[in-house]
Order: sequence, then structure tokens, then C-alpha cells
Amino acid sequence: MAFAVSALPDGRVLVAGGLLINFSQHGRALDSAEIWDPDSGAWAEIDHLLSPRLGAVAVTLSDGRVLVVGGVPEWGGDVPLASAEIFDPGDGSWSPAGRLSVPRARFALVALADGGALVVGGELTGAGPEGVIVHSPGVMSNVERFDPTTGTWSLTDEFDAAGRRPATAVLADGRVLAVAGTNAAIYDPASGAWTGAVPIPDHRFDATAVLLEDGSVLVAGGWSTWVPW
Repeated sequence: MAFAVSALPDGRVLVAGGLLINFSQHGRALDSAEIWDPDSGAWAEIDHLLSPRLGAVAVTLSDGRVLVVGGVPEWGGDVPLASAEIFDPGDGSWSPAGRLSVPRARFALVALADGGALVVGGELTGAGPEGVIVHSPGVMSNVERFDPTTGTWSLTDEFDAAGRRPATAVLADGRVLAVAGTNAAIYDPASGAWTGAVPIPDHRFDATAVLLEDGSVLVAGGWSTWVPW
């Protein structure tokens, strides 16, 4: 449970990390990974992640590799990893993929046409004074972009009201729509800037967005107010 999953270009499915709980209710974050082959209906173990990751997010990049970001390294952990890693289906290997500027949880991860990716929204989580864990829900307006040529992350134009895991969809022209609360905006990878879109009628956090065949986007579900968990 709580694993990262993404479809590979050849139709197979990658599952990485997650949580293992035994009968005594003791658990641990996993660093294992497997691939499911729909033709054979079988699972095959592959090389382990570089770090255990519980609750990480994965996305398949335009070049066919899979980017896995965040997650916590142990069961019951409060501070997610700022690091990311990439799986290459060509040789079955994992490699480091830079670090976010801050560790964050419940963010959206979007693949871009240039082979990079975008991290939008989420909760800022980290160690405050004297090591006390600090949770700041709904404050993550900064957006980070992954550069596939350098394997590094950098801050890009902010998205207002990014909040807790905004709904995102890649439009037909490669731009990215993000929706959080009643706010909606479109990110242009060419300029690195967001422009406002028509607000949606109802507050929505943790919703789902999908691009339809006619080019429109369906946004469904979510919470009407922020839920603190």
C-alpha cells in the first residue's frame, strides 16, 4: 500500500516503494520495486530504489523513464524526502534525480513534453526550532521544475493557492492546467509562467483532472475544504 505507480511506454506497469505491515501491525517503508507485464500477467522484481519511499509519487517522462519523487523513508515518519530518483527501463537501473528545495507532501507531479517534470503545491513539512516537526498546510505556492538534461530542480513561477495536491492535467498543446480551491491557472513550459484561467464554481482540494478527447478538462471529486491529514 501507499506505493508509487506509473505505466511504461510499452504497456507494462512499474510499482515502487510503499508500506509493508505484518500481522503484529509493525510496518516499514519499502525500497523494493516490481514490474507487471499485461501480456503474461506476471510480476517481476527489479532493482531496488535508492531509498525506501512510503507515499512517493511517480510519473513517466516523455523519454520513457519514470521519475519518483518524495515519500517518507520510514513508517510513522513525519518528514518526507526532498530527493527524487529515476528508473530507466532500458537497463533496469535507478539513478539520483536531484532534490527539491524543500521537502513537501501531498503535491502534484506532472510530466512535461521536454522530458522534465513539474511539482505543484503540497504541504511544507520539515524540522523547525529544536527539531520539532512543522506542518504548514496549504502554504506551498512555489512550483519546482525538473530539468532532464542536468537532473536538477529549480523554482519557477508560483501558482497562487496551490494548496494540498492540486488537480492537474496536461493540455493538448503541452501546457499544464492546475486547479486548487476555486482558483485555476495554466502553466506554459516555454515561458515558465502561469496565467489565470476561469475559476471553478466550487472549492476543490485533492480533486482529479483528466483531459478529454475534445480538448476540454474534466475536474471531479475532492474536498470542499482543506482536510488536515
